[in-house]
Amino acid sequence: MGKARGRILLFHLAGPMSFSSAKGMSRQLAKFDQYDALVLDLSDVPIIDYTTSRAIEDMIVDAQDLERQVFLVGACEAVETLMEKQGVIDRLARGHQYVRRIDALEHAFRVLP
Repeated sequence: MGKARGRILLFHLAGPMSFSSAKGMSRQLAKFDQYDALVLDLSDVPIIDYTTSRAIEDMIVDAQDLERQVFLVGACEAVETLMEKQGVIDRLARGHQYVRRIDALEHAFRVLP
């Protein structure tokens, strides 16, 4: 992370996510605008609802619209299944989904402009 000099934003989410969580996480992410790669870490999220899935999709699309790379880390089976059903996973570039945070961070660092 030090070598990236702030150009990678690690956004770690934790706990069950629902409508109110989705609004909060979107507001938190909006506070940051100086990064080239976004790593969304869902390792500590056991379950999400439809609204959270849509909020995550919005985060991915918004970052990509600004030509930022987006990586997803650690989605458990329940979270990944819902996001697949909603088409959120399809928004990620091929090879931008990881089980381990370090792998996503290393990939993010390699693709920095």
